[in-house]
Amino acid sequence: MKIGVNARLLSQPYTGIGQYTINLFRRMAEMSPGDEFTLVTNGKTEESFPPNVKIKIIPEKKWMLIGGLRKGFWEQFQVPKFFKKNKFDIIHFTYPAYPLRGLGTKSVITIHDMIQFTDSRYSKKIRSKIYFWLVRKSLSKSVANPDVKFIGVSEATTAEFKRFFPSAKIETIHEGASEEFLRPVSAKTGLKQPYLLYVGGYDPRKNTQYLLEVFSHIQKDIPEMKLVLAGRLPKDIARGTLNILKTGAVNEEELNTLYKEAEAFINLSENEGFNLPVLEAAYAGTPIIISDIPVHRELYGQHGLLVQKNNAQEASRKILELLNDKTKLEKMRKETAFLRSKYTWEKSSKKTYQLYLKSL
Repeated sequence: MKIGVNARLLSQPYTGIGQYTINLFRRMAEMSPGDEFTLVTNGKTEESFPPNVKIKIIPEKKWMLIGGLRKGFWEQFQVPKFFKKNKFDIIHFTYPAYPLRGLGTKSVITIHDMIQFTDSRYSKKIRSKIYFWLVRKSLSKSVANPDVKFIGVSEATTAEFKRFFPSAKIETIHEGASEEFLRPVSAKTGLKQPYLLYVGGYDPRKNTQYLLEVFSHIQKDIPEMKLVLAGRLPKDIARGTLNILKTGAVNEEELNTLYKEAEAFINLSENEGFNLPVLEAAYAGTPIIISDIPVHRELYGQHGLLVQKNNAQEASRKILELLNDKTKLEKMRKETAFLRSKYTWEKSSKKTYQLYLKSL
């Protein structure tokens, strides 16, 4: 089978969709050595893949000065032209970017969330409004196209997609996490005081200002506790706050160490489609503290501490109870083994490949 992939986010490997693309197709190519995979991206990637994976770089048109329009032109014209020329058996869009004019080829589109439909904070700028209009138009057309099937990365995402597109042919296929987080670590973080760890984005739905408010309540009762914010982050986040540590960019090995040495991982997002860092923390054996939202209840519920996403005092009270109960923390560490076995890239790859076969 000859499989083409819109793998644009290979050029941004530490995004959620970037990790999805890398891990899914690396594992699927290993499982299907007789198939040929061509991953199309817009920039260089240093990721390694099995020999039956080709990387095709199609640069965006530099003469288009507005970034959102360059991206839309790349998705709607440059990539479809390549796909049509090379006659693939099936084409996988790792995010909603199906061309308005169609392809005439069996296709699969992965839906990670429905932010472009449900949260107006993401479409305040004119270019965002234009791009999200294009995404919505593309989805409306592709839902009506018999050649197209969809993947939802969680039951919560699938249900939300069906709310907007009741007739869509969509199947839930959960993600996995990198096996790097299963490995024991030899290096240490060098942090001598206990800390909570946050890994993720800083856009509005991530609710990071609320996280900082919750932590301020926790810190009053446990003054030695730190909050570690991992990865690249905006300069104005927690500026001048002594008990909040910023790591800057970290690789998977360093992140694994941060997960394993944390008292707990904390994520208080308002809305998520899957929330991969939570599963990474579980792979590392770290207790997880998460907001009480549909996808967290579905995937991690009884194996993590669910707290309110909009009541800092009540959330901090529950978190303090956990942090002061070492027996409960240790029990939660052991319970993460269930999540490590339930959600894997091997399972995700097999189910995705089966969907390809059913589509042909």
